[in-house]
Amino acid sequence: MKIKNDFIEIKLNNRVVTIRNHILEKYIIAIKDNQFKTEEQPKDLRLNFIYFKFDEPVSISEELQTSDFDLEFAGAKFDLNYTGNQVIADYYYLLSQETLRQYQGRKIASIGFGGYFENYSVSIGAVVDTSNYDLYVTENVDLKVTRRDIFSTDGIFYTTDNVGMYHLFPYFQELYTPSTASYQKIQWGVLKSIGLGVTSAEMREEYPFTDYSTDITQNDTEYEINTELTIEQVNEGLFPALDLYPSTDLFPARVITEPLYPSRDIYPGIDVYSRDVPYQYVQLKYQIYQYSDEPYSEDAGIKALDKYYIISNVILPQQEKIKEKVKYERATL
Repeated sequence: MKIKNDFIEIKLNNRVVTIRNHILEKYIIAIKDNQFKTEEQPKDLRLNFIYFKFDEPVSISEELQTSDFDLEFAGAKFDLNYTGNQVIADYYYLLSQETLRQYQGRKIASIGFGGYFENYSVSIGAVVDTSNYDLYVTENVDLKVTRRDIFSTDGIFYTTDNVGMYHLFPYFQELYTPSTASYQKIQWGVLKSIGLGVTSAEMREEYPFTDYSTDITQNDTEYEINTELTIEQVNEGLFPALDLYPSTDLFPARVITEPLYPSRDIYPGIDVYSRDVPYQYVQLKYQIYQYSDEPYSEDAGIKALDKYYIISNVILPQQEKIKEKVKYERATL
């Protein structure tokens, strides 16, 4: 699973600058955490806040705070598009001349993007150094910033419930009651089980997972955040357990003597009877959960919905044992 900042476009004066930003580790952790949470509403991954540092750039680190910037603007226009095996998040920030007036003549050195994804307070999730682009605030000029993030998976997505990959990015609905009071519904995907299948649309064997542990690895420039899952049973390779075959109504005896059927310690052996069709996919099954803050409604609070989707990954022929990880990483730019 990957997150990529596709582009950031800055329009100021007659200039248009297109760059990419650095996504912080804590934002990636928030994405991963959502798919394991059922007792509280999911973390809000929307980066609706934009921050500006003038004159000198900020130091990019995980400790970066909103207070490290000079100007905050809240209320970006936001659009989500769930398509195929990816989710596209678009943001549009427009700062008026009035907002920028006191910063005229100053250089935009860094831009940060924040949201309520950490401890339900605004945190910086991404940042870009613009100090080499000579972007200066001038009189009577609006500042427009557009960003696009792409969340994707290498697996095959399948659902019959008309939902997207909500574990990559929760689905938000802003709604209104007859009294015009606003409320929101949020749906997100929670990982419920791991399975094996012949096709990407069906699980032949399914195992609920019981626990997970997180490992964060870092090289010089990137982070990978891995979650290794523990399942309730261990599948014996890619072959059926001995208590599945043979059954007396499937395999008659080779000779008509007593006993009429072979014993389990004779066959099948995995080198004699393979499956009718070998498993092709290891699968992650997600259930849709919903949070609503609509007052006086039966839908209020957190509820598990009877909706599911499956992410399937191809099993390599040389795999004798199945070991699955949920890994988030920054996509290569």
